[in-house]
Amino acid sequence: MESVEHPISESLFAAACGWVIKALSQNDQVEAITEPELLNDTQPRVAILTVADTNAGQYLTRTSHKSGLLQALNDVIAKIELDAESFEQVTNIKLDIVTHIFPLNADRVQNRHPLISDRSLVGFMLGDYESAWLPEESVRFGLFSRKGKLNRGRILDALGADRITNVNSNNAWCFATRSRSLLDGADLFRGKALRDVPAEHEIEHIIAQAKHYLCRATKDTGKFVYAYDAASSQEQDDYNILRHAGSLWSMCEIYQQKQDNELANAIHRVAQYLENSIEIQDKQARVLEKGYVKLGGNGLALVALSSYYQIFNASADLLEKLQGLAQWIVATQSEEGQFTVHKQRVRDDFVMPFVSDFYPGEAILGLVALYRLDHNQLLLDAANNAANWLINIRDKDKPIDDLQRDHWLLYAITALYNESPQAMLAEQSQRLATKIMRCQNSQQPTFDWNGGWKTPPMSTTTACMCEGLSAAYKLAVQISADTAYLHQLKQSIERGLQNQRGYQFDKINSAYLQNPAFAEGGFICDYDRWLLRIDYTQHSVMSFLNYKRWVLPKN
Repeated sequence: MESVEHPISESLFAAACGWVIKALSQNDQVEAITEPELLNDTQPRVAILTVADTNAGQYLTRTSHKSGLLQALNDVIAKIELDAESFEQVTNIKLDIVTHIFPLNADRVQNRHPLISDRSLVGFMLGDYESAWLPEESVRFGLFSRKGKLNRGRILDALGADRITNVNSNNAWCFATRSRSLLDGADLFRGKALRDVPAEHEIEHIIAQAKHYLCRATKDTGKFVYAYDAASSQEQDDYNILRHAGSLWSMCEIYQQKQDNELANAIHRVAQYLENSIEIQDKQARVLEKGYVKLGGNGLALVALSSYYQIFNASADLLEKLQGLAQWIVATQSEEGQFTVHKQRVRDDFVMPFVSDFYPGEAILGLVALYRLDHNQLLLDAANNAANWLINIRDKDKPIDDLQRDHWLLYAITALYNESPQAMLAEQSQRLATKIMRCQNSQQPTFDWNGGWKTPPMSTTTACMCEGLSAAYKLAVQISADTAYLHQLKQSIERGLQNQRGYQFDKINSAYLQNPAFAEGGFICDYDRWLLRIDYTQHSVMSFLNYKRWVLPKN
């Protein structure tokens, strides 16, 4: 079985997009078509047109298979106009022209074998070319599992018999398209706009939209809508207090850049929820969740609540709690500086064998954050001890490629250097940053993997790496580091930010959502799963914010 190609030139695709806009906007007064390339095209064409009202969470997709692109367009426009009469408004129009069709083995279809490797990447036809659906619909309705297995039982409920005429057919094809958002003029891939490295005004918009999402995701209780499935519009039953603290910190950092009442009100609720999770025992305090205390929980609570205390001039009672959290952290240190407790069961103080690569950096950052408030030298000494153990004992003689890609430690090193400048900190920052940059994707077979980390990339990993590199950049500027190193850092960060842009829900890529108004501004982690979790947005917004405040001003 061979694939079928239906190439389309740039000029023909542009003419097709222009014709659809003209036809939909002029109703019965459509002018005669004048583009000769569109008039003369006679190739077999499959056109897929989507219109959406993102304010109402409605969309409509129709398909036409005709000889000649103009004929396919006119047919699909007529179908859309007939079926979209109930739409109050159209906020999104998307045109897909099929360019490649790949036939699938009928036995594999019948025997429920995996058929595709990535459900967010290709569309699917079942029975005939007009019984088609787009990759966004596979993700929205789970028409394929994440392992590529077809879920026949969901097809008719999701798409209807008017679109899929023979759901039991074993004749099947997957396909690729040339795609454009017609009201914005943005070319699309996986339903997301293809964007360049963001300019400063675009970064400000990205941050503002993420801020609005975090505020919407904050409940009256101060608890977050921790994990929200944007495909089904359902909140998932899960929570993590460390990510709660990290998200609070990101909100405080955004607020420091631009103050507003909506954000302040959400911050107060989130901070109170976190403060209520702190248990005080003698002079020590610990953040409790599900019967356990974690080094990272105390560390990130210190980071977030220290920022909150500083911004809002909070109570002396909160400062005492912060000092108690720090005392617990310091009490877990060995004489050499190692943190010996990463997770502890509260009911019997049993120390679990679990060790996190990232908790030490979070703890150091927390100690430095509190030191900036109360100037307790013991906290700075503990932070220095911990950094010394990590650099000169744990990571001593490790080649760069064996280092952990630890963005929290890069944050911590930069913060610690500001209070206690040491050559070993600057050297370790550069070693860690070099490791991160070496692992960044380039020349990948799927072009939107480039600039990210991991294969396939995950937005949160990419965001964390950009956070760490921006912290390294800040320190590198402070010590007047080599210009070539600074340029390398900046390029890596910018490629990472460009990669991340498609993971944020916006006006363009939210057409297929049930509740676009809630999801807008939030970040998913994977293209084939529309899960919004607070830490995905936390890390992503921090990566853009750090670039704006630490990298852009230096250029």
